[in-house]
Amino acid sequence: MVLPIIRKQEYVNIGRRIFRELSLAGIRAVYDDDGTIGSRYAKYDSIGVPFAITIDDKTPVDNTVTIRDRDTKAQVRLV
Repeated sequence: MVLPIIRKQEYVNIGRRIFRELSLAGIRAVYDDDGTIGSRYAKYDSIGVPFAITIDDKTPVDNTVTIRDRDTKAQVRLV
């Protein structure tokens, strides 16, 4: 699941690019920018999606994303 934290065009563009790259690599992914980030986390947690890739304010600056684990709620920044 690829989630821009807000619908700012720059974040949306980055999120869609990551989604496209995952899909081309054969990785099943979902892109979602509807509603608040908390409601999107809750929606995908409830259906069992194990990880989320979040595009946030640091992403355009340092080309990193946040990976969130559904079970532990741990978040790690990755390049």
